Amino acid sequence: MDDFARFAVERLAEQWPAPGDASSFVQLFVEVEDLAAAVGKAVSLGGRVIIPPQVLPDGDALAILHDPEGIPFGLTKPAPL
Repeated sequence: MDDFARFAVERLAEQWPAPGDASSFVQLFVEVEDLAAAVGKAVSLGGRVIIPPQVLPDGDALAILHDPEGIPFGLTKPAPL
């Protein structure tokens, strides 16, 4: 694992609301330009918000949703450079 991937995993572990005894999983994220609009579009298409849009301490923003079939996915908007 390279340094960036290690950093990303460590930061996510600090923020992730999964219980400590949860089984391993992979969370896929899609980068979007407008997080609120993308969440709204997903909901209008039958998605359900699990973790509402929020800004992490490093400035990146994310939201976690379920698609209409119940499959989780994340939306993310990186912090401005």
